[in-house]
Amino acid sequence: MSVEDSLVDIVAEHEDPTTAWEALRALYQNGDPSMVLFVTNQLNQIKLSEEGLMEDYLNKARELKNKLAALGELVSDRVLVQAVLNGLPRSYEYIIPTLTHSALFPTFDRISVVLLTEHHRLQHQKLHLGDEETLLVQFRRGSQLSTRGGRHLYNSGR
Repeated sequence: MSVEDSLVDIVAEHEDPTTAWEALRALYQNGDPSMVLFVTNQLNQIKLSEEGLMEDYLNKARELKNKLAALGELVSDRVLVQAVLNGLPRSYEYIIPTLTHSALFPTFDRISVVLLTEHHRLQHQKLHLGDEETLLVQFRRGSQLSTRGGRHLYNSGR
């Protein structure tokens, strides 16, 4: 079992696992209003950067939902979906209408599949775009070097 970085100090204050567990349980079972507000705010402000990993982003959203549930604050799938869609970068703006303009509001599981697929497609596209740009630069350099005085010089590989 692992402990989140934010909880390490609480666990470190206790000498044995039983008292550390009791402290953690008390923290989450109280449904401390300030903790509920803090975690709710984290969920509402969750953002994916253009360079971020979709898997990490979706896992963080799920983790925040689970933290709120442990605090006694249930988060509906609709609220979770809205938070995730609101935190997407501009490169995903075009996919939001596709996800939300259907008769049924999409579930978190449904948008997760679509967003992961789209993330992998965009990553693949960026990789190949980089390759194409490199080839174009090499081609342009080759064209500049092979033209001298109005004559084209051809390299036959010798």
